[in-house]
Amino acid sequence: MRKSGQWSLSTCLAILVHVAVAVPLIWQWESWPKQSRQSAPVIVQASLVSEDPAKVRAEKAREAARQRLEAEREAQARRKEAAEEEARQRAEAQAKAKREAEAKAAAEREAQARREAEAKAAEEKRQAEKAARERELALKRKQEAEERARQEQARREAQAKAERERQEAEARAQRQREEAARKQAEAEQARKAREAAEREARLKAAEARRRAEEAAERARIQAGKSALGDRLKAVIADQWSRPPGTTPQMEVEVALTLLPSGELLDAKISQSSGNAAFDRSAVQAAFAAAPFNEFLDYSVAVRNEARHITISFKAEDLAQ
Repeated sequence: MRKSGQWSLSTCLAILVHVAVAVPLIWQWESWPKQSRQSAPVIVQASLVSEDPAKVRAEKAREAARQRLEAEREAQARRKEAAEEEARQRAEAQAKAKREAEAKAAAEREAQARREAEAKAAEEKRQAEKAARERELALKRKQEAEERARQEQARREAQAKAERERQEAEARAQRQREEAARKQAEAEQARKAREAAEREARLKAAEARRRAEEAAERARIQAGKSALGDRLKAVIADQWSRPPGTTPQMEVEVALTLLPSGELLDAKISQSSGNAAFDRSAVQAAFAAAPFNEFLDYSVAVRNEARHITISFKAEDLAQ
Protein backbone atom coordinates (compact mmCIF):
# COMPACT_ATOMS: atom_id res chain seq x y z
CA MET A 1 0.00 0.00 0.00
CA ARG A 2 2.92 2.35 0.70
CA LYS A 3 4.34 1.66 -2.81
CA SER A 4 0.98 2.47 -4.40
CA GLY A 5 0.77 5.78 -2.56
CA GLN A 6 4.31 6.74 -3.56
CA TRP A 7 3.58 5.93 -7.19
CA SER A 8 0.39 8.05 -7.15
CA LEU A 9 2.24 11.01 -5.62
CA SER A 10 5.02 10.79 -8.26
CA THR A 11 2.46 10.59 -11.02
CA CYS A 12 0.58 13.63 -9.72
CA LEU A 13 3.81 15.65 -9.44
CA ALA A 14 4.79 14.74 -13.02
CA ILE A 15 1.36 15.77 -14.32
CA LEU A 16 1.53 19.09 -12.43
CA VAL A 17 4.98 19.83 -13.91
CA HIS A 18 3.73 19.18 -17.47
CA VAL A 19 0.65 21.33 -16.89
CA ALA A 20 2.81 24.14 -15.47
CA VAL A 21 4.96 24.06 -18.62
CA ALA A 22 2.10 23.75 -21.10
CA VAL A 23 -0.31 26.40 -19.74
CA PRO A 24 1.95 29.48 -20.27
CA LEU A 25 2.85 28.28 -23.75
CA ILE A 26 -0.81 27.76 -24.64
CA TRP A 27 -1.66 31.22 -23.24
CA GLN A 28 1.13 32.78 -25.26
CA TRP A 29 -0.04 30.99 -28.39
CA GLU A 30 -3.59 32.29 -27.92
CA SER A 31 -2.23 35.85 -27.48
CA TRP A 32 -0.36 35.82 -30.80
CA PRO A 33 -2.07 37.35 -33.88
CA LYS A 34 -4.09 34.94 -35.94
CA GLN A 35 -1.81 35.27 -38.95
CA SER A 36 1.27 34.49 -36.84
CA ARG A 37 -0.42 31.44 -35.41
CA GLN A 38 -1.28 30.20 -38.86
CA SER A 39 2.19 30.70 -40.27
CA ALA A 40 4.07 29.40 -37.22
CA PRO A 41 2.23 26.71 -35.19
CA VAL A 42 3.66 26.27 -31.72
CA ILE A 43 4.89 22.82 -30.88
CA VAL A 44 4.99 22.33 -27.13
CA GLN A 45 7.67 19.90 -26.09
CA ALA A 46 8.40 19.56 -22.42
CA SER A 47 11.38 17.27 -22.86
CA LEU A 48 13.68 19.50 -24.98
CA VAL A 49 14.03 23.26 -25.52
CA SER A 50 15.07 24.12 -29.08
CA GLU A 51 15.04 27.14 -31.36
CA ASP A 52 11.51 28.44 -31.94
CA PRO A 53 10.39 27.36 -35.46
CA ALA A 54 8.18 30.44 -35.64
CA LYS A 55 11.21 32.70 -35.24
CA VAL A 56 13.12 30.72 -37.86
CA ARG A 57 10.24 31.01 -40.35
CA ALA A 58 9.79 34.70 -39.54
CA GLU A 59 13.49 35.30 -40.16
CA LYS A 60 13.28 33.44 -43.46
CA ALA A 61 10.21 35.45 -44.44
CA ARG A 62 12.00 38.71 -43.64
CA GLU A 63 15.04 37.58 -45.65
CA ALA A 64 12.82 36.66 -48.60
CA ALA A 65 11.06 40.04 -48.39
CA ARG A 66 14.42 41.81 -48.26
CA GLN A 67 15.63 39.92 -51.33
CA ARG A 68 12.41 40.72 -53.23
CA LEU A 69 12.78 44.41 -52.32
CA GLU A 70 16.43 44.37 -53.44
CA ALA A 71 15.44 42.74 -56.73
CA GLU A 72 12.72 45.34 -57.30
CA ARG A 73 15.20 48.14 -56.59
CA GLU A 74 17.66 46.68 -59.08
CA ALA A 75 14.90 46.38 -61.68
CA GLN A 76 13.89 50.00 -61.10
CA ALA A 77 17.53 51.08 -61.45
CA ARG A 78 17.81 49.20 -64.75
CA ARG A 79 14.59 50.77 -66.04
CA LYS A 80 15.81 54.23 -65.00
CA GLU A 81 19.17 53.66 -66.72
CA ALA A 82 17.41 52.54 -69.90
CA ALA A 83 15.16 55.61 -69.84
CA GLU A 84 18.16 57.90 -69.37
CA GLU A 85 19.98 56.21 -72.25
CA GLU A 86 16.94 56.63 -74.48
CA ALA A 87 16.65 60.32 -73.54
CA ARG A 88 20.36 60.83 -74.28
CA GLN A 89 20.03 59.22 -77.69
CA ARG A 90 16.99 61.37 -78.51
CA ALA A 91 18.89 64.51 -77.48
CA GLU A 92 21.85 63.53 -79.68
CA ALA A 93 19.53 62.85 -82.60
CA GLN A 94 17.82 66.22 -82.17
CA ALA A 95 21.17 68.02 -81.96
CA LYS A 96 22.38 66.25 -85.08
CA ALA A 97 19.19 67.15 -86.94
CA LYS A 98 19.56 70.77 -85.84
CA ARG A 99 23.15 70.90 -87.08
CA GLU A 100 22.16 69.37 -90.38
CA ALA A 101 19.30 71.85 -90.75
CA GLU A 102 21.58 74.78 -89.99
CA ALA A 103 24.19 73.50 -92.45
CA LYS A 104 21.50 73.03 -95.03
CA ALA A 105 20.19 76.54 -94.44
CA ALA A 106 23.70 77.95 -94.76
CA ALA A 107 24.19 76.06 -97.99
CA GLU A 108 20.91 77.37 -99.31
CA ARG A 109 21.88 80.90 -98.41
CA GLU A 110 25.19 80.46 -100.19
CA ALA A 111 23.44 79.04 -103.23
CA GLN A 112 20.98 81.90 -103.22
CA ALA A 113 23.80 84.42 -103.02
CA ARG A 114 25.57 82.65 -105.81
CA ARG A 115 22.44 82.69 -107.91
CA GLU A 116 21.93 86.37 -107.24
CA ALA A 117 25.53 87.13 -108.21
CA GLU A 118 25.18 85.09 -111.34
CA ALA A 119 21.91 86.84 -112.10
CA LYS A 120 23.59 90.19 -111.90
CA ALA A 121 26.43 89.01 -114.10
CA ALA A 122 24.40 87.21 -116.71
CA GLU A 123 20.76 88.21 -116.77
CA GLU A 124 20.20 86.64 -120.11
CA LYS A 125 21.83 83.39 -119.10
CA ARG A 126 19.74 83.38 -115.96
CA GLN A 127 16.60 83.83 -117.98
CA ALA A 128 17.60 80.96 -120.24
CA GLU A 129 18.41 78.77 -117.35
CA LYS A 130 15.34 79.83 -115.39
CA ALA A 131 13.22 77.06 -116.74
CA ALA A 132 15.92 74.52 -115.98
CA ARG A 133 16.33 75.87 -112.49
CA GLU A 134 12.61 75.83 -111.95
CA ARG A 135 12.49 72.24 -113.06
CA GLU A 136 15.43 71.44 -110.86
CA LEU A 137 13.79 73.30 -107.98
CA ALA A 138 10.54 71.44 -108.48
CA LEU A 139 12.41 68.16 -108.52
CA LYS A 140 14.32 69.17 -105.44
CA ARG A 141 11.15 70.15 -103.66
CA LYS A 142 9.62 66.88 -104.66
CA GLN A 143 12.64 65.06 -103.34
CA GLU A 144 12.55 67.10 -100.16
CA ALA A 145 8.88 66.35 -99.74
CA GLU A 146 9.61 62.70 -100.31
CA GLU A 147 12.46 62.89 -97.81
CA ARG A 148 10.22 64.56 -95.26
CA ALA A 149 7.61 61.91 -95.86
CA ARG A 150 10.25 59.22 -95.49
CA GLN A 151 11.50 60.78 -92.29
CA GLU A 152 7.95 61.08 -90.98
CA GLN A 153 7.35 57.46 -91.85
CA ALA A 154 10.58 56.49 -90.13
CA ARG A 155 9.57 58.55 -87.10
CA ARG A 156 6.19 56.88 -86.93
CA GLU A 157 7.79 53.46 -87.33
CA ALA A 158 10.33 54.24 -84.62
CA GLN A 159 7.54 55.48 -82.38
CA ALA A 160 5.50 52.35 -83.09
CA LYS A 161 8.56 50.20 -82.41
CA ALA A 162 9.19 52.01 -79.15
CA GLU A 163 5.54 51.52 -78.19
CA ARG A 164 5.75 47.83 -79.05
CA GLU A 165 8.91 47.48 -77.02
CA ARG A 166 7.26 49.31 -74.13
CA GLN A 167 4.23 47.06 -74.31
CA GLU A 168 6.43 43.99 -74.56
CA ALA A 169 8.43 45.15 -71.55
CA GLU A 170 5.21 45.77 -69.65
CA ALA A 171 3.94 42.34 -70.70
CA ARG A 172 7.19 40.75 -69.53
CA ALA A 173 6.91 42.62 -66.24
CA GLN A 174 3.29 41.50 -65.90
CA ARG A 175 4.27 37.90 -66.63
CA GLN A 176 7.04 38.17 -64.08
CA ARG A 177 4.60 39.56 -61.52
CA GLU A 178 2.12 36.79 -62.29
CA GLU A 179 4.87 34.17 -62.09
CA ALA A 180 6.02 35.58 -58.77
CA ALA A 181 2.43 35.58 -57.52
CA ARG A 182 1.98 32.00 -58.74
CA LYS A 183 5.15 30.87 -57.02
CA GLN A 184 4.13 32.69 -53.88
CA ALA A 185 0.70 31.03 -54.01
CA GLU A 186 2.30 27.64 -54.56
CA ALA A 187 4.68 28.27 -51.68
CA GLU A 188 1.75 29.31 -49.48
CA GLN A 189 -0.19 26.23 -50.53
CA ALA A 190 2.82 24.02 -49.84
CA ARG A 191 3.28 25.71 -46.46
CA LYS A 192 -0.35 25.12 -45.55
CA ALA A 193 -0.13 21.51 -46.72
CA ARG A 194 3.05 21.05 -44.70
CA GLU A 195 1.44 22.58 -41.62
CA ALA A 196 -1.65 20.41 -42.10
CA ALA A 197 0.56 17.33 -42.37
CA GLU A 198 2.45 18.37 -39.27
CA ARG A 199 -0.80 18.92 -37.39
CA GLU A 200 -2.07 15.54 -38.58
CA ALA A 201 1.18 13.91 -37.49
CA ARG A 202 0.96 15.55 -34.09
CA LEU A 203 -2.64 14.46 -33.70
CA LYS A 204 -1.79 10.91 -34.71
CA ALA A 205 1.17 10.87 -32.34
CA ALA A 206 -1.00 12.20 -29.52
CA GLU A 207 -3.67 9.61 -30.30
CA ALA A 208 -1.03 6.87 -30.38
CA ARG A 209 0.33 8.04 -27.02
CA ARG A 210 -3.17 8.16 -25.61
CA ARG A 211 -3.93 4.65 -26.82
CA ALA A 212 -0.61 3.37 -25.53
CA GLU A 213 -1.26 4.97 -22.17
CA GLU A 214 -4.76 3.51 -22.08
CA ALA A 215 -3.41 0.08 -23.03
CA ALA A 216 -0.72 0.35 -20.37
CA GLU A 217 -3.30 1.45 -17.83
CA ARG A 218 -5.58 -1.45 -18.80
CA ALA A 219 -2.64 -3.82 -18.50
CA ARG A 220 -1.77 -2.41 -15.07
CA ILE A 221 -5.39 -2.74 -13.97
CA GLN A 222 -5.64 -6.30 -15.27
CA ALA A 223 -2.35 -7.20 -13.61
CA GLY A 224 -3.59 -5.67 -10.38
CA LYS A 225 -6.89 -7.49 -10.71
CA SER A 226 -5.08 -10.78 -11.33
CA ALA A 227 -2.84 -10.23 -8.32
CA LEU A 228 -5.83 -9.27 -6.18
CA GLY A 229 -7.69 -12.37 -7.41
CA ASP A 230 -4.76 -14.55 -6.34
CA ARG A 231 -4.79 -12.96 -2.89
CA LEU A 232 -8.56 -13.37 -2.56
CA LYS A 233 -8.22 -16.97 -3.66
CA ALA A 234 -5.63 -17.61 -0.95
CA VAL A 235 -7.74 -15.88 1.74
CA ILE A 236 -10.86 -17.86 0.77
CA ALA A 237 -8.88 -21.11 0.62
CA ASP A 238 -7.72 -20.49 4.20
CA GLN A 239 -11.39 -20.34 5.30
CA TRP A 240 -12.42 -23.44 3.33
CA SER A 241 -12.99 -26.90 4.74
CA ARG A 242 -13.33 -29.67 2.21
CA PRO A 243 -16.63 -31.49 2.66
CA PRO A 244 -16.75 -35.29 2.82
CA GLY A 245 -16.75 -36.98 -0.53
CA THR A 246 -14.48 -34.39 -2.14
CA THR A 247 -12.18 -35.75 -4.81
CA PRO A 248 -8.94 -34.04 -6.01
CA GLN A 249 -10.34 -33.65 -9.53
CA MET A 250 -13.23 -31.37 -8.45
CA GLU A 251 -13.05 -27.75 -9.64
CA VAL A 252 -15.54 -24.92 -9.09
CA GLU A 253 -15.70 -21.27 -10.22
CA VAL A 254 -17.15 -18.70 -7.82
CA ALA A 255 -18.34 -15.28 -9.09
CA LEU A 256 -17.87 -12.59 -6.42
CA THR A 257 -19.58 -9.19 -6.31
CA LEU A 258 -17.81 -6.75 -3.97
CA LEU A 259 -17.77 -3.12 -2.95
CA PRO A 260 -14.60 -1.05 -3.50
CA SER A 261 -14.07 -1.30 0.26
CA GLY A 262 -13.72 -5.09 0.01
CA GLU A 263 -17.14 -5.96 1.42
CA LEU A 264 -18.74 -9.00 -0.20
CA LEU A 265 -22.20 -8.38 -1.66
CA ASP A 266 -22.76 -11.73 -3.32
CA ALA A 267 -21.04 -15.02 -4.12
CA LYS A 268 -22.49 -17.55 -6.50
CA ILE A 269 -21.37 -20.51 -8.55
CA SER A 270 -20.55 -19.57 -12.15
CA GLN A 271 -19.19 -23.03 -13.06
CA SER A 272 -20.28 -25.99 -10.92
CA SER A 273 -17.99 -28.82 -9.90
CA GLY A 274 -20.86 -31.26 -10.20
CA ASN A 275 -20.93 -31.73 -6.42
CA ALA A 276 -23.49 -29.56 -4.60
CA ALA A 277 -21.76 -29.89 -1.22
CA PHE A 278 -18.40 -28.85 -2.71
CA ASP A 279 -20.06 -25.89 -4.46
CA ARG A 280 -21.78 -24.74 -1.22
CA SER A 281 -18.52 -25.01 0.70
CA ALA A 282 -16.90 -22.67 -1.83
CA VAL A 283 -19.63 -20.02 -1.37
CA GLN A 284 -19.50 -20.42 2.43
CA ALA A 285 -15.72 -20.00 2.43
CA ALA A 286 -16.06 -16.76 0.41
CA PHE A 287 -18.52 -15.26 2.92
CA ALA A 288 -16.39 -16.50 5.81
CA ALA A 289 -13.31 -14.75 4.42
CA ALA A 290 -15.12 -11.44 3.82
CA PRO A 291 -14.62 -8.54 4.14
CA PHE A 292 -11.46 -8.53 2.04
CA ASN A 293 -9.11 -5.87 3.41
CA GLU A 294 -6.69 -6.77 0.62
CA PHE A 295 -8.82 -4.50 -1.63
CA LEU A 296 -7.42 -1.45 0.13
CA ASP A 297 -3.89 -2.26 -1.05
CA TYR A 298 -4.84 -1.51 -4.67
CA SER A 299 -5.76 1.58 -6.66
CA VAL A 300 -9.36 2.68 -7.12
CA ALA A 301 -9.22 1.62 -10.78
CA VAL A 302 -8.13 -1.92 -9.86
CA ARG A 303 -10.76 -2.13 -7.11
CA ASN A 304 -13.51 -0.99 -9.48
CA GLU A 305 -12.39 -3.53 -12.07
CA ALA A 306 -12.29 -6.30 -9.45
CA ARG A 307 -15.77 -5.63 -8.06
CA HIS A 308 -16.96 -8.46 -10.29
CA ILE A 309 -14.36 -11.20 -10.23
CA THR A 310 -14.49 -14.96 -10.85
CA ILE A 311 -12.11 -17.27 -8.97
CA SER A 312 -11.45 -20.91 -9.80
CA PHE A 313 -10.76 -23.42 -7.02
CA LYS A 314 -9.45 -26.98 -7.35
CA ALA A 315 -10.03 -29.48 -4.58
CA GLU A 316 -6.43 -30.66 -4.76
CA ASP A 317 -5.26 -27.15 -3.80
CA LEU A 318 -7.40 -27.00 -0.64
CA ALA A 319 -6.50 -28.10 2.86
CA GLN A 320 -8.03 -31.32 4.16
